[in-house]
Amino acid sequence: MSDEYTLEQELTLLEQDYALLHEILDDLRQKARVETDYEKKYLIQSQIEDYKKELLETKHRLEQLKKEAKLGDKRSVLPGKLYNVPELPLHFTEQPLLFKQLKTKLASNPDVVEAAQGQKTPLLLQGVSGVGKSVFATALAHDPEVRRAFVSGIFWVHLGQEADLVARHNEIIHILGFPAVHFIETEKSTLYLQSICSTRACLFILDDIWDVRDVLAFNELGKHVQLLMTTSDTNILDYIKHFLPSTRNHTIEPFEEETAINFLAQCAKQSVTALPMETRGIIRACRYLPLTLKLIANLAQSPNDWSIILKQLQNPNCKEFPETVPCPIMQTLHINVEALGEEGIEYYLTLAVFVDYTHIPQAAVVILWRYLYHHSEEQAYGFIQELTKRGLLKSQGDYVTLHTFQHDYLCHYAELEKLHDHLLAAYRRCCGNHGWADGPQDGYFFQHLNTHLYTAGRHRELKMLLLDFDWLQASLRANTLHILLHDYQLLDDDQELTLVKKALRDAIPVLLQDKTQLASRLLNYLWNKPSPGIQKLLNQAKEMSPDWVPPR
Repeated sequence: MSDEYTLEQELTLLEQDYALLHEILDDLRQKARVETDYEKKYLIQSQIEDYKKELLETKHRLEQLKKEAKLGDKRSVLPGKLYNVPELPLHFTEQPLLFKQLKTKLASNPDVVEAAQGQKTPLLLQGVSGVGKSVFATALAHDPEVRRAFVSGIFWVHLGQEADLVARHNEIIHILGFPAVHFIETEKSTLYLQSICSTRACLFILDDIWDVRDVLAFNELGKHVQLLMTTSDTNILDYIKHFLPSTRNHTIEPFEEETAINFLAQCAKQSVTALPMETRGIIRACRYLPLTLKLIANLAQSPNDWSIILKQLQNPNCKEFPETVPCPIMQTLHINVEALGEEGIEYYLTLAVFVDYTHIPQAAVVILWRYLYHHSEEQAYGFIQELTKRGLLKSQGDYVTLHTFQHDYLCHYAELEKLHDHLLAAYRRCCGNHGWADGPQDGYFFQHLNTHLYTAGRHRELKMLLLDFDWLQASLRANTLHILLHDYQLLDDDQELTLVKKALRDAIPVLLQDKTQLASRLLNYLWNKPSPGIQKLLNQAKEMSPDWVPPR
């Protein structure tokens, strides 16, 4: 594509977007005039202000491009930014034909059919665990031509089996530069995301999908928006096809034998000739899966009896492992974990306790390990690096991530009941004089403490916390309203907590503007609903809002 054509094409797209923005604004203004619900009206007004800003920016950009076109300014399209996309592994062996085919589909402009459908054709990468679907998607995301096709950004969204869709939507909305609305319901956050993506060119990579409803939360976001999905679920394609008939499925196959040998040699930092004589037997036992080969390569960098490893791979005790993933992957992981030694195994198993295993703050891991094993911070962070080096977790900035099969393995072997109590005890030591409300801002504590209390069976303590004003105030400062309200669902049959939850929901429009209004909002909604727990909450709130008077 020539530079002149690129400039002409962008002018056309911007003119279409400018007209579409006008239509959207007119429609929203009409809705605002007739809407009677305060919360919905507030949301519509916020959208109107956002679109007015975007309309002005689009107008300025159009004027600039028209000047450049007159001057004959030649330029290239800047690549879209990557958001939460993993780094491409050092050793990546692509399947050239499939990679080129998918790259072409992603980098091309919408055709007539796609334009009529309102979005580009969704693409699905399917294959067994460990075959490299996520790595394949990562490579596509990093490709320069693909990035230039999605100038508004490429977003990596890990879903898994228990996806928090509202949290994912809120994060994307924030990244796109829109004010935090903090939605509570998936339907509303989906509609808002559709409205702000309608004039953008984005690629959403939905990694590890298990539920078609999660996909629908990202469906029909815009005519220049495309979905690239990965899954190990062999049954989900039919469900996706039912709702998204145009979806194209592509199966990622294991390596051929020679490719597998070369890949193992690269990962082990050895020449092919230096690999042990058991190599072909090991590769066959690993079923040519890239992930198992990478784990085996970690063992190749230290002295090992390869005949013993081959025997372990050829005679696995599959009944011992979870049935969620192929046995060779679990067996290979098991061999790597055993290589940590007794102490290292114990440390690694503790990671099973963390709720969101795809986004664990390293600081939270260090707090737990220092409590259990009396290590220094330096020792704890050092072992995180060791686990990363061995491929037993991934480090991304201040966070670590576990693959789904690794988490399944850890949960299978760990004593989870004890670990929940240990983590709570570790965090208790980090709290100040005000108890749990004085906990650390480590990106995990305020987000997941209540889940750990519930899982540990400490329901009475959980209820007291959800009726404690100091906790609510601290949690609201650290979290979105969505996370705070979610905690009340843990004890959703409790009448007092149901009343507080309703009060918080009713206060959403005010709290979105000013979180310091928490005390007065609770007093307004709950003052005439006396009960022991709520009365204590109101007494605390009254201390924070001494000038409050009951409504007449």
